[in-house]
Amino acid sequence: MKSIEKVREQLAKGEFEFSHHAVVEHIPAIVCEQCGEKIFSREVTEKVRELLHSEQEPIRTVEVDVFDLAQV
Repeated sequence: MKSIEKVREQLAKGEFEFSHHAVVEHIPAIVCEQCGEKIFSREVTEKVRELLHSEQEPIRTVEVDVFDLAQV
């Protein structure tokens, strides 16, 4: 992000990898209007970590394609 002048607060989707890979939706974030980079506060990141290490079941599961650039 080159400038912090063009940012907005919004709910975002993020991909995280702690003990496993997961997608978390509706995360409070600051988003750059130019490049789309998302910034999550320390408190929000800790909340996500706690969620992913909890016993809570995901609201849905999605299949994801995996590519290996080394094989191209």
